[in-house]
Amino acid sequence: MRSRIVLLGVPLLFAGFVLARPALHSAGRPSAGLKRMTPRILPLQGGAVLVRDGQAVIEIASGTNEILVLACLGDPGVLHRVSLEVQDEQHNTLPALAPVADIVTLNSLGTLGRAASWEPLPAVAVEPLSDECGAGAQRREFWLHGTDGSLDDEDQYVRVQAVPSAEGALVRVYRDVSVSPDGGFRRTVAEIVRLMDEEIIPQTAQSLGRFRDVDGDGKLAVLLTPWLDRLQGGRVSVKGFVRASDFRASTERPFGNRCDMLYLNAGLSPGPALEDLLRHEYTHAVCVSARVGGNQWVPDEEDWLSEAIAHTSERSGSNLDHRLSRFLNSPERFPLVVDNYYAAGLWRNHGCRGATFLFLRWCCDQFGEQLLERLIRGRGRGVANIEAATGCRFEDLFRAWSVTLARAGEPSSGTIGRIDLYGHTKDWGLAGPRRFVWDADAGDQTYEIAGTAAAYVVLRAPRDGLKRHLRIRAMPRSGLQVTRVPLNATPQDVGIIAEWSTSPEAEYEEHVFDIVVNGDSTSAADYIAIEQHGRERPTSVCLYGDDVQATRLSDVGNLQRYQLRFPRGTFRADRPVTVKTGRRGTNGSRCSARATVVCGAGDTTRRVRPRIADVSGSTP
Repeated sequence: MRSRIVLLGVPLLFAGFVLARPALHSAGRPSAGLKRMTPRILPLQGGAVLVRDGQAVIEIASGTNEILVLACLGDPGVLHRVSLEVQDEQHNTLPALAPVADIVTLNSLGTLGRAASWEPLPAVAVEPLSDECGAGAQRREFWLHGTDGSLDDEDQYVRVQAVPSAEGALVRVYRDVSVSPDGGFRRTVAEIVRLMDEEIIPQTAQSLGRFRDVDGDGKLAVLLTPWLDRLQGGRVSVKGFVRASDFRASTERPFGNRCDMLYLNAGLSPGPALEDLLRHEYTHAVCVSARVGGNQWVPDEEDWLSEAIAHTSERSGSNLDHRLSRFLNSPERFPLVVDNYYAAGLWRNHGCRGATFLFLRWCCDQFGEQLLERLIRGRGRGVANIEAATGCRFEDLFRAWSVTLARAGEPSSGTIGRIDLYGHTKDWGLAGPRRFVWDADAGDQTYEIAGTAAAYVVLRAPRDGLKRHLRIRAMPRSGLQVTRVPLNATPQDVGIIAEWSTSPEAEYEEHVFDIVVNGDSTSAADYIAIEQHGRERPTSVCLYGDDVQATRLSDVGNLQRYQLRFPRGTFRADRPVTVKTGRRGTNGSRCSARATVVCGAGDTTRRVRPRIADVSGSTP
């Protein structure tokens, strides 16, 4: 029987949290130790606006100081258009103002309804396969999908000949015979065995469970192969993945290898990124193991939730920062709920991964770390699984998470998983979720929002002091959700303008970024980050502390001037570059701004003045 082929994992990481629990000796877990999910009391300070037939009307008055969260819970594969249309208070064609329900705690979100009760998957013993699969043999064949063709076409798979390279008590590492086992490779293999045997497998057993020994050799197989550098016909390179079909003994070759295994890139090196990768992929193996075996067919978990669970296991943040940055740059563009990333054309989409990690990390902050185990062992998948595990409706969880993101820059706001969304990492500036600004005096505005995503709009009150009615309109099938979030601190404007040019005067040509930040000249920038995203590994440089002050030129009034120089080739001239800055306002709020600049094609050996676009500011 052929099963759905699912690639799980792909590149690396995310901030991890390991629980201390009794050791487990099988993939199945008894349910007696799991308690009913009870959310922590969380003041959300927002208002849920009632939407009828895709429309709502709210009142904007003098002194309005709030963010409007516009979310669409409709089809994630569609961009939904949401329009803001302003009318004066005498307009007689408007429907009645939509009532607003105050959000006090997670237990009183709107009209909170209890979701279906949670039922764990049964603990099922698996009869190991005979040694026909070659477990422990001196030479072993593995199959993997190496082209851009159909996953259901056996001709799209390649056969990999491999030999054992090293093994420990719980893991056996195989080397693709095309790989030369030099000193660097042997050090990587030794580190994989050490990490899996001494840390990752035992620690994960205490918190989430263990892998299912499908082939009966007592050890998890790890295949190191250069094929991961040339997947999809040579267009895609990944660090590692897990294939759910390998764990199903009934799956025919080449669609599955009928063994418990991880795939890793042969070019990996020891370090924090390797540990993050192993934790991520092994968590996938544990999740898959909970859903295979026995006579009952349990469908694979949806990709968005599967990746979110795996990301929470990672520790160093070596591959979390660029995913978070990508999501925060345009949160309205990246859908949260995606059943199949590959089919949706979103495989390896960094923004989607950033969204799903932050959502699940926020859920764990509210319900505790045992939520992860409940999700792994739940009978449902996707939205149904998280509703059953938490006992809350998805739309309520999404609204509360969105409110948390909206207020992330407030002085009293907390963090999500100890992540400062307005701060920076070693190489990346986060700058909070991008906010649009809507001015009541400026007229109508339309936003495009992906399904299960949200746009954050700062409302600017009319300057004449008169009230306005704001009609919010979308198609009924968009699943429009509107939330008003009051701000405790008055927004302090900060804006940024950046120019990117190439300097031929230096000994070698440089990328030169001239950056002007407006606002309070007495409060210097905490950081300046320059980043460039693409399908391959993104690039970013972040300066902070004394390093950013060393780039500061003379100020002009309230304008702070900075100049950053990098060797030519650091960034590609044919792709946009995003420049970010952040600082703390005088009232304690976090301020940030972004500017996207394009160098433009042509002769880059002379100084050019690029286009300046997407200048955003006024982020409290």
